[in-house]
Amino acid sequence: MAHDHVTAEVVVDGVAAFVLLAVVWWLYFDFGSAAAEVALRARPEQAYRIALQGFVLGHFLSVAGVMTVAAGLGQLIAGPDHVLGLRLVCAGLALYLTNNAFLGGRLLRVPLRRIATWYLPTIATLLTLALLTHHVPPAAAVLAIAAVMTATSFLGLRTNRT
Repeated sequence: MAHDHVTAEVVVDGVAAFVLLAVVWWLYFDFGSAAAEVALRARPEQAYRIALQGFVLGHFLSVAGVMTVAAGLGQLIAGPDHVLGLRLVCAGLALYLTNNAFLGGRLLRVPLRRIATWYLPTIATLLTLALLTHHVPPAAAVLAIAAVMTATSFLGLRTNRT
């Protein structure tokens, strides 16, 4: 947010970007590590396979997704091309969430119905925003994405406790 002329839109973009990254962090560390712990305790005989696939191989797409989100946020806040920035954010989050859904279903054996409750609405929102990039102001898009990701994390929290 180190612009020569800081506007309200730049501040809103920066705050929403921070919220978005905090939610991604929350999903990763709270839900991911808790789910992995449950899987490792439930199937100790498969601990090596779970650790290899989840912690080693599973991190490649998560990191790629987060890096793509960061590049997109940089374009949205400081770059001249907000269309590219929003599409990068949407693509990075879609990659991150698809990887989480795959690992949750395949590795951690989370029922597909539980995954679909958070995955489908979130992906639909990201796709819609990516298609409407020319019509949505960057600040509104980042706020919408942050709100959807926050709702996704709370939905995941509620379904993980039931």
